[in-house]
Amino acid sequence: MPPSTAQPNILWLVSEDNSRYLGCYGDPVAHTPRLDALAAEGIRYDQAYAVAPVCAPSRFSIITGMYPWSVPGAEHMRANVDLPPHVHPFTAYLRQVGYYCTNASKTDYNAKVSIEAAWDQCSEDAHWRDRAPGQPFFSVVNFMETHESCLFDGHDQTDTDPGSVRVPAYLPDTATVRADLAHYYDHMSRLDDQIGTVLDEIERDGLSEDTIVVYYADHGGVQPRSKRFCYDSGLAVPLLVHVPERWRAHAAADPGPSAEAITLMDLPATVLSLAGIRPPDHLHGRAALGPHRRPAPTLVFGGRSRMDERYDLQRTVRDHRFRYLRNYQPCLPAGQHLGYMWQQQSVQEWEELARTGDLPAVQRTFWEHKHAEALYDLQADPDEVHNLAGDPRHADIRDRLSASLDDHMREVGDTGFLLEGSFEPLGDGDLGTLMTLAATVARHEPVPSGEHATHPHSAIRAWAARAAQAALTCPEHPGIDAALREEHQRTLELLVHDPVPGIRIIALEAVADEAAIGHLIALLGHDDEPVRLQSANALDRLAERGRIPTSLTDRLTAALTAPTATQDRYLPRIAEHMSRHLGAAGA
Repeated sequence: MPPSTAQPNILWLVSEDNSRYLGCYGDPVAHTPRLDALAAEGIRYDQAYAVAPVCAPSRFSIITGMYPWSVPGAEHMRANVDLPPHVHPFTAYLRQVGYYCTNASKTDYNAKVSIEAAWDQCSEDAHWRDRAPGQPFFSVVNFMETHESCLFDGHDQTDTDPGSVRVPAYLPDTATVRADLAHYYDHMSRLDDQIGTVLDEIERDGLSEDTIVVYYADHGGVQPRSKRFCYDSGLAVPLLVHVPERWRAHAAADPGPSAEAITLMDLPATVLSLAGIRPPDHLHGRAALGPHRRPAPTLVFGGRSRMDERYDLQRTVRDHRFRYLRNYQPCLPAGQHLGYMWQQQSVQEWEELARTGDLPAVQRTFWEHKHAEALYDLQADPDEVHNLAGDPRHADIRDRLSASLDDHMREVGDTGFLLEGSFEPLGDGDLGTLMTLAATVARHEPVPSGEHATHPHSAIRAWAARAAQAALTCPEHPGIDAALREEHQRTLELLVHDPVPGIRIIALEAVADEAAIGHLIALLGHDDEPVRLQSANALDRLAERGRIPTSLTDRLTAALTAPTATQDRYLPRIAEHMSRHLGAAGA
C-alpha cells in the first residue's frame, strides 16, 4: 500500500538514564510489554550508543548531530555554550519543508539553542494535534519516570523481587544494591505503561500507518558506575524504530534485530533523511534510514569531561567486541564525590564499604587511581572489570583502537584539552601537541614541562602545569630524576603567576603551601564561574589530604559561603563535601 501522505510523521519517545532494561533485549526481569511489542514489529538496534554518558552533552549531540567536544565547552555538563553560526537545531530544517515540530518538553541542549527556531511548540502540553490539517509532524515526548532521581527516596517495598535482579560484578551484592536495582525495574514498568498511553493516542488518531515511531534512552544508567561513566553501562542505550509497512521501502528498513553500529548523534541525520532532506555536511552523524542512508561505521566514539561539579577527561572507542578507554587524568579516582549521585543509597553504601576495605579488587577499582589506558573484551567481560590494556596478547587490538581514537580526535578538532571557559582557537599543530603532551602525562612518562610552560597557547601551558603536578604530587607516579624534578619546580614557580586563572589553579594546587592555598581561596571570588569551580575542586582535593592549614579555614569557609559562591550551580556541592574534611581536621 503506498503512503497516504507525501512525508511520514515521526514520533520520538525518549526516556531518561536507562540502559537496556527491556524484555526485548533479553532481560528476564524486565516487564515492558508495550516496548517489546514495538520491537517485535520494528528494528531493535543491538549496537546503539550515546556519545556522552550524561544528559546535557548527549542531548547536544542529538539536537545538533555533532560531537560535543567539537564545540568548545559543549562536553561539560550544563555548559550552555554558544553555537557556531553554521550550526542549527536539526528541527529547523524540518520546519522549512513544512513539518510541525513539537517537544514535550525537556530540552537540556547544553547550548544556546533558539527554542523559537527549533519548535512550533515546546511545553508540557505540546502536541501533534495542534498542527494544520494534513501537515506532517515531528513530535518528541520525554519521560522522566526512569530519571536517576527516582532512586533517591526510600523504597522498602518493590514489585520486582530484589533476589531476581543481576548485580554487576563491579558493585557489591548487598540488600541495598539489590533494592535499588529492583526499584528501578519497577520504574521501567511504569515507563512502559506511559509509552503505551502515547502509542494508544497515535492509534486513536488514525496515524499508525503514517507515523514512524522511535524509542530511545538519552544515555545509559542508572546504577552506580553507569550514568556519567564511559563504559557500556553509561553509553549503551536501547533504540527501537517502528516503520509502518507502507513506509518501509522509503526508509530502506526491514524489521528485526540490527547489529549495525549507531549512535544517538545519528538520529538528526536519520530524521532529515526520512523527511526527504539531505543532511547538512557539517553533521558528524549519519543517516541510518531513508534515501540518504549511509553505511554503518565499524567504530563508535564517546567521551566525557566535567560531570556536575567534577572534572575528569576521558575518550573512548568501541568496535563490535572491544572498548578502548583513555584516561587523561588518571590520578583522579573514577569515584570522585558527586553530590547528586551520592543521593543514591547504593552509592553511599559502596563508598563506606570501600572506606572500610571490605571489598574485592574489582569493586575497589572505582575508588582508586585509574590506569591511563583500559581495554575491555565486552564479549567475555560485559561488566568491563578486567583491563587488558597491559596484556601483550591484546597489544595489537589496543594499538589499533588507540590509533583510531587519535584519528577521530584530529578529524573533529577535539576541544577537550581546553580549560573550561576558554574559547582560544587551536592553531596549526596545537591539537597534535596537546594530544601528545596529555597522553604522555597520563602515562606518567617523563615530560620536559619547561619547554611548554611558555607556549603562547593557554591549553599547552595548562598541560605543562599538569605534567609538573602529576610528577611531583601523584602517588602513582613512578618518580623522576633530580634534573626533571627541578625543571617541574621551575615550571610551577612560573605558572603560579600565569595570566590565565585556570593555569594558576593547577600550579597552586601542586605547590600547596600556605601562600598558594591563600591564592586558591581568593579565586573562589573570581568573576567567572568556571574559575570558581576549578579552584573549589583544587581546594577540596587538598582538604581531603589534610593540607588546608587551620589558619586558613575561617577564610575558606567565608569564601565558600559568600553570595558569589552559593549562587553557583555546582560549587555549593563541593562546599558541602569540603566542610566534612574541614570539620574533621578541626575536631
